[in-house]
Amino acid sequence: MTGYKTEFKRWCVENNLSAKDVAEATGIAVYTIYAYMEGRRYPKRDNLKRLAETFEFDVREVFPL
Repeated sequence: MTGYKTEFKRWCVENNLSAKDVAEATGIAVYTIYAYMEGRRYPKRDNLKRLAETFEFDVREVFPL
């Protein structure tokens, strides 16, 4: 599951977003965003939807399986 970690972290860097920025924009806990960035957790469906809708990206590109 490390592929999505790299993509999500890369996406955040490219968009100049910290974990705190993402958390504040989506309402997802900052600890959870850090866990996604570090590859410790994969987003649940509702959080994937929230991230994709807030930042208008294709989930499959940022969180590949």
